[in-house]
Amino acid sequence: MTKGSGDISHIYRSVLELKNYRFVLGYNQIIYPGRIMELMPKCLTYPDKLADEILSDMVHGRKEAFEENVEEFIHILSQYAYQPAQLLYNRLYLELLFQTQKSRASEKPFRTPETLEEGACILSEVFTRYQNWKAAAEKLKDNKHFERIEESRRYIEEHYQDFNLSAGMVAEYLGYSTNYFSRIFKSITGFYINDYIRQIRIMKAQELLVESDMTITSIAEASGFSTANYFYAIFKKETGLTPAAYRNAGKQENIL
Repeated sequence: MTKGSGDISHIYRSVLELKNYRFVLGYNQIIYPGRIMELMPKCLTYPDKLADEILSDMVHGRKEAFEENVEEFIHILSQYAYQPAQLLYNRLYLELLFQTQKSRASEKPFRTPETLEEGACILSEVFTRYQNWKAAAEKLKDNKHFERIEESRRYIEEHYQDFNLSAGMVAEYLGYSTNYFSRIFKSITGFYINDYIRQIRIMKAQELLVESDMTITSIAEASGFSTANYFYAIFKKETGLTPAAYRNAGKQENIL
């Protein structure tokens, strides 16, 4: 994940030096490739323990530890070329993003960084959004409508597969007018009700893409989307990835 010579790892600088001075060093066509391979990472591995620590640091608000562990993670990525580094980065980012989505703390789409430095900044933004959500959630518990909104969330969780689910259906269930319910839902959650329903459906689809072998069309239907084409368009807009690409990224654990 590089952008200029200042952002490449010592491994690749060493490779360039070998290339420039291989004849001076006496490396012939047999020795030179072997020396290159000795410098390269042995295999593509995902640092599970470190990733778990980063996720835990975010959930518990440990900013200093989060930043230190992200720095170590980024250092690991610097040992790889762009494509494998991107795979490792995307997996961590998806794990953090999924946590923020579960807590309704994320409204921003998936972002792919061009450099390691930008990648660290994006992870820091996810941490900040999550902490802001936690602080806001604590304040909202005193709102007189809080329990009813929590009830509406449970209703949505139980009925998201119905592609007819709407603000009107949820409001009717709670005994509110649609407009009044929509206003208080937005004031407490920060989401427009229909946007929230869409986010829940996207989250459920993400789970099915990674944890099941269902077809994309079946997942679209099981997640409450009226058509596969609509699901594809919304999923790509919200996550930055196609459903198939998200599935591949989420299942990298089986490959690494």
